[in-house]
Amino acid sequence: MKNSILIKSYLLLVIILLSWGCKKDDEEKYDPPTIQVIIPSKGDSFQVFDTVMVKAEITHDKSITEISVTIIDDINNPVTKVKSVAPLTNNYTLEEYLIISNDKLKTGNYEVMVRASDGNANSASYVSVKINGVPVRFSQLWAITNQNDLKTYITRYDSVYNEMSTHVLNYDYKYSVLNSATDQFILGTPSINSIISYEADSMNIIWQEAVSLPYPPVFDMFLYESYVYVSLTSGLIKAYNDKGIVQVSTPVNKDRVPEKIYRGNKYIVSYQTSRSSYKKYLVANFNLTGAHAGEREIFMEVVGFGEKNKEEMYFFGNRTDSAWVMVYEVLTNSDYPVKFIPGAILRDLDYLGNNKYILATNNGLYEFRSDNESLVKTNPATGIKIVRYDQNTGILYAADDDKIRVYDYETGGIVNTLTPNFTMQNIHIRNNR
Repeated sequence: MKNSILIKSYLLLVIILLSWGCKKDDEEKYDPPTIQVIIPSKGDSFQVFDTVMVKAEITHDKSITEISVTIIDDINNPVTKVKSVAPLTNNYTLEEYLIISNDKLKTGNYEVMVRASDGNANSASYVSVKINGVPVRFSQLWAITNQNDLKTYITRYDSVYNEMSTHVLNYDYKYSVLNSATDQFILGTPSINSIISYEADSMNIIWQEAVSLPYPPVFDMFLYESYVYVSLTSGLIKAYNDKGIVQVSTPVNKDRVPEKIYRGNKYIVSYQTSRSSYKKYLVANFNLTGAHAGEREIFMEVVGFGEKNKEEMYFFGNRTDSAWVMVYEVLTNSDYPVKFIPGAILRDLDYLGNNKYILATNNGLYEFRSDNESLVKTNPATGIKIVRYDQNTGILYAADDDKIRVYDYETGGIVNTLTPNFTMQNIHIRNNR
């Protein structure tokens, strides 16, 4: 009997304590500050370098400890400085000026964000605005050359093709990309088994990764937005962000060398050769995870890729002394021919935009249109081993071992001829973002 009374008393005490605790929690809950943005209005439009006035009324039944304001992009990153005040009052009229100083912003929708706090409860208000970015413009042409295996030379030309400077790197060269959006020049060098990222103006090292021996590091690179995809001769492909942090990595196949890579909307596609035989393969990996999606043995040497649609990839290359345009269908793991150029050897290609590709062969330049899958010769220039097209200006850069010819692609006329100091290895176009 005594035990029963004690148990009942204990349960009653627990219920009272729980009830008291809940009431205490309920009493501590209260509304956050109220924010009304007066200026700007929804849909207001601004230009890069504009100053945006932000006016807002913030009210509360408690003291407001902090108010902050900035402009954010679609993934909530600030694109202006964050301005903050500590009013320590119940009512406050915010008036701040935000300068849109980032000249690399793309045209698009952004949000003015005003946040307020009383130290416990927080609130935020958003107003959608449009920012018109600076148009993409050509700023520099970079010519990558080698005197020998001990030095790499980077010669820069301005927008009217005057030579600006030449930067010397004291090691050999395998491949590189130039990312105008992040102002980074990333290259692979076999002599020190490294991938190195430089700040494009100062050429100071931003990040560097040593690659494990016994294989030299980089075979190919492909730039996709802020990621650089790197194929390593150890048998895998990695995607690095602008901080040098690996975001995606494919499974390792120690018997394969991924010689050419491409990132599409759904897949990373690579051309791989076997170490132990003469076999060649097309391999697809999912671009978000790096997981294997399919592969197929092929019988041609691949020079480059393009995207037909999410499930089909163009691959361009050479077979039996002819240049071929083929399609790899990932879902069915099959391929089929589209066009070929008898007696031509494909050396390089680039995307022209509007479903068009420029193909450099030993007997001239050809244009492939993917909308109707037609192929026509556009220029008789021979000896071209590198082609790069600037979609913003319509200028085509075509290089042999010793010089770069600058063409107006629409007319086919030569605008200029540049003669770097040593043997051409690559061309990069740098724009203002």
